[in-house]
Amino acid sequence: MKGRRYLGWIAILALAVLLSLPAPVSWRLKAGLRDDLGAFPGIAHIAASWFGRMWRTVASLPSAARENERMAQELAAACEEIRLLKALRQENEELRGMLDLKKRSRRNLLACEVIGRGDATGWWRTVTISKGASDAVRPGMAVIAAGGLVGRTWEVAESSSIVLLITDPMFKASCRFSRTGTVGILQGGGVSAWESGRMSAFAPPRPFHVEYVSKDYRILPRDEVVTSGLGDVLPEGL
Repeated sequence: MKGRRYLGWIAILALAVLLSLPAPVSWRLKAGLRDDLGAFPGIAHIAASWFGRMWRTVASLPSAARENERMAQELAAACEEIRLLKALRQENEELRGMLDLKKRSRRNLLACEVIGRGDATGWWRTVTISKGASDAVRPGMAVIAAGGLVGRTWEVAESSSIVLLITDPMFKASCRFSRTGTVGILQGGGVSAWESGRMSAFAPPRPFHVEYVSKDYRILPRDEVVTSGLGDVLPEGL
């Protein structure tokens, strides 16, 4: 209360002094007060603009979150479409290869697809195909792909067959090197010794190898190896 009373007396005193000042001094003092007080509307406008922008930003956050979610969904859909397109392109290339193989081959070919793989301890050694005895499939028949020999039929059921792959150590076939005519026995490599201590499904098979090759012939890297057809159920030239 005393503070307010003192402020009131000070204001009355200042007003009395202002009124008693000469006119030129009073005008200059009043003009300075008007200039100082005139800055406050500008400051208030800046503050109001800042708070307005902040409010609009906060208000737009929910719509921005919805927009980000929509864009994330569109990105996921685009990635899935790209994956499907790659799968279709690969399938198309495989079909083209099979059609080209059928045109080049002089044999009667039966198209099939892989519908299963072997057990978890060596899934690359056998596969199950979609053709069986009802399609005239017999054990020991060659199974080929666009790249060459895949394996031979091992166990044949009515509508499916198990194929022993060329990488299985049990697979053996008479073969010939195209460049030199050298004959040998091809055998699947299976699993390396250092890989035998873990699950074979996570250890890639080593390449097959050829045994009983004459030392008189020099074998070079990338030499083509084909089936010889000698003493074997597999046809020649695969």
